[in-house]
Parts: sequence; C-alpha cells; structure tokens
Amino acid sequence: MPLDRILVVDDEETIREIVSSMLAGAHFQTRQAASGVEAMSLLDSGEEFDLVLSDLMMAEMDGIALLERAKEKYPDVPVVMVTAVHDIQVALQALRNGAYDYLLKPFEREQLLATVRRALENRRLKRENDAYRTNLEALVLTTSRSKLWATRSTRRIGRPKITLNASPLSPSRSRKKWACKKMRSASSLAAPSSMTSAKWRFPRRSSPNPANSLPRKSMS
Repeated sequence: MPLDRILVVDDEETIREIVSSMLAGAHFQTRQAASGVEAMSLLDSGEEFDLVLSDLMMAEMDGIALLERAKEKYPDVPVVMVTAVHDIQVALQALRNGAYDYLLKPFEREQLLATVRRALENRRLKRENDAYRTNLEALVLTTSRSKLWATRSTRRIGRPKITLNASPLSPSRSRKKWACKKMRSASSLAAPSSMTSAKWRFPRRSSPNPANSLPRKSMS
C-alpha cells in the first residue's frame, strides 16, 4: 500500500524539519516548501499530495491565500492550518475558507498525527462516496435505457400486423391510375357473363297460325 504524501509548508526551516520528522516516524512521506508560492509550484508541477499542512503566517504568501488557491485548483486535497496565534477568529476564517482543521503551536506529536489521520480518513471517505455515486448514476442510467428498450420491444411485438395488398404498379404511379385499371379489368370480366346469359336465353313462343294448323278430324 503506498504511503500518504504530505506537503509541509512553513517559512521556518526548523519547524519544517520537526514536523517532517514526526510524520516520517508515523510512516508518512513528506515534501517541504518554504513559502506559499513554493507550495503552489509543487502542487502545479503534477506531484500528487494527499494533505497540505501549512503555517498561517508567512512572508510571500500567507496560509489563507495558499488555502484559497489550493482549494480552488485542488478541492479534494485537505488542508490543515498551523498557527501560533491564539485567536479563534483566525481559526474560524481558515475553516470558512475550506480548511479541514487547524493546530495551535506548540502542539504534541499525538495531536499532529491524530489531526492528520482524521483529515486523510475524511478524504478517503469522500472519494469512496464520489465513486459510489458515479457508479450508481451509471447503473441507474443503464437500467433506465434497458427498461425503455424492453418497453419499446414489447409494444412492437404486441402491435397487430397490418398488411395491405400491394399495388401491382410501381410506387411512382398514382393510385388513380391503378384504380382505373382495376375498374377496366372488372368491366372486361363482367361482359362475358352478360353474353352468356344472352346466349342461353330461350326464344318466346309465337301464337299458332290457323292457316298452318292441321284440321281436326271430325267425330262423325
């Protein structure tokens, strides 16, 4: 398992060395920066850090300015402020600007490690929640698409199939021409039937002609 990397920022070299030594003894990797400007350069260089531990009062760029820029560019990296000013307003300002927590100098080694571990655990939980949310959204989207596809397929299957008698003419010809042709065909088929009925019609019997009739035999 890779060790967590912590960026220690302080304009006093002695403080940086002491804090880095405490963290290294607890199996953390550390990198030091003597100012807020140097700290931002390290963050922008592409090096990955799991936590920033910064002093509040520094010459070039103070801790508040570093905090604001770091949270703007790297919002998932927690920042813990370290200060010797025993003023609750300063600490509250740091928290309002996005700091995870703060430490007051002087502090004990256990205080430092406890604060650092809480900050790293909080970051880990946030990452897990973000990953879970992303996976859940992807799953919901996939499920919704599958249900929609299944619904459309069911509608297609359940829909009655209607077939129309295809016109023998090409689709480019009009329905009117096709209808006229059908009417002509019907007329030509009807003619023989009338002729047939006329052909087999019996002639009407004519009345008998007296001149042509045979004389009846007399009874005498």
